[in-house]
Amino acid sequence: MRVQEVVQACIDNKVPVVVDSISKGQVALRTLALTGLTMADIHEDMHVSDLSVEMTAQNSRALSRFRANGTVSVGNMSYSGHAATRWELTWQREEGEWRIVEIKRLNPITGEEMPVLKQSKG
Repeated sequence: MRVQEVVQACIDNKVPVVVDSISKGQVALRTLALTGLTMADIHEDMHVSDLSVEMTAQNSRALSRFRANGTVSVGNMSYSGHAATRWELTWQREEGEWRIVEIKRLNPITGEEMPVLKQSKG
């Protein structure tokens, strides 16, 4: 999967690359990504850990689970701090590329689903 590539694009603020990694049919997810990257700056210390990938649907879909931890700044709140995040992305093969069709943000401690754009508690 392209998890590292997508996270690096977030760090580099390459919004078109991030949006293009999401299925064209997932307009709400594409808008969510655009909104999040407009609101927040992801710093260079952001790193991915605990990455696992599970193939499903006769290898036409994949589920990636990972943690992403590092500094995030949110301009409209004058906030900058450490974010400990946990994610679950569902990927699907489209036009020869793996694209995201579902994004779940999970509480880094309990694993319960939480709003994607909710501020992390260090």
